[in-house]
Amino acid sequence: MKKRARSTKTPGVFMCTREPGCPINLSLATRLHNYVVQNKWEFRDIEAADYIIIVACSTLPEWRQSVKAAAEYFAQRYPSKQVVVTCCFAKRDAVEAPNLVYIPLEKADEFDAIFHPTVPLRRIPSGATVEDNREVKALGAGRAAATRPFNVMVAAGCLNHCAFCIGKSVFATVKSVPLDEIVSQCQEGLRQGYTNFVIGASDVGSYGHDLGCDVTDLFDALFTKAFAGRSDLIVGFKGFEPSRFIRYFDRLKATFESGRVSWLCLPVQSGSDSVLRSMNRKYKIADVIKVIKELRQVAPALRIETDLIICFPTETAADFEASMRMLEYFDHVQMLPFELHDDTKAATLKRVFTDEEAERRRRVMESLQQNQAEHERPECRSRIDISLPSPLGGQGFAVLEVPK
Repeated sequence: MKKRARSTKTPGVFMCTREPGCPINLSLATRLHNYVVQNKWEFRDIEAADYIIIVACSTLPEWRQSVKAAAEYFAQRYPSKQVVVTCCFAKRDAVEAPNLVYIPLEKADEFDAIFHPTVPLRRIPSGATVEDNREVKALGAGRAAATRPFNVMVAAGCLNHCAFCIGKSVFATVKSVPLDEIVSQCQEGLRQGYTNFVIGASDVGSYGHDLGCDVTDLFDALFTKAFAGRSDLIVGFKGFEPSRFIRYFDRLKATFESGRVSWLCLPVQSGSDSVLRSMNRKYKIADVIKVIKELRQVAPALRIETDLIICFPTETAADFEASMRMLEYFDHVQMLPFELHDDTKAATLKRVFTDEEAERRRRVMESLQQNQAEHERPECRSRIDISLPSPLGGQGFAVLEVPK
């Protein structure tokens, strides 16, 4: 990586993000924003900036092409500025230029070699994000203050090998944040007055495999150390792969029974065992339903969410209906159409439905999404109105558009 000489002047930074929906992307963007602020550097418009940072989500092919085009444009248009592309944008998708640097998420500390900070990146928590926090809205009045969430990413990558996921091209396996750093980040949030914590990862259940521990150690560190003595907090877990949740549930049950977990996302992806096998997901729907029912008994106030992929190549009409039946078990279901990625196993699967059937399923999906709030359990239905700004509206963020 090309390193620029240390400068005595205050760095001017222009930072943009391609797509803030991914928790990992949003967390890193927020962390870098805090990195600039805590080191007392300056956010500037692109013409006045010394550095251009692109926090690049690469989930979809068109996003990768957009980031690649923008990086090439910025590097050529501003040869005297350092252009840094970071997060999960794969190096194989990169273009080369003397002033263009790629820093993968797992090597984010390399920012220090460019900026020579007073406060290094490893000491900067992701902290508070300004994303619209649906979970807080849905928990309703009477819970902790509906504050902006304090985002704590505990791991990137996972131990799974899902047929549809492009993530393995970026993260071969899980990379966990050490427990003491997680505790420190959470305590920093408490010191700043935050009461709403989002614990995120590619898969929370994969946590610790690379450190010789597991997700039960994470829960213990959070609730006996980081949040000890605090029953007033909103604590949610975003992204807990069902097979690992089922495996560890008996050891986590007491924490859920205590009421200290406010919400949980179990991304089941399909209601069909046949489709799950095609997806290489290692659980059965009956086992998921069983653990959800037990969760409802021990933690009746817990908000449980899931994700469903619609129109996976092997999904028959019966499989689709099985997925639709999963709505009754969750307080919120995010349904997304299958996205084809060339570098995945799913790309080799033959589609078993017509374009007309795919369109019908999309119409059903859109209708259900619009009316989903009416089907939420009463104790989880939103009873307060919170308007939070977009992450792109905060200081230092800008929408990344490919220049014409």
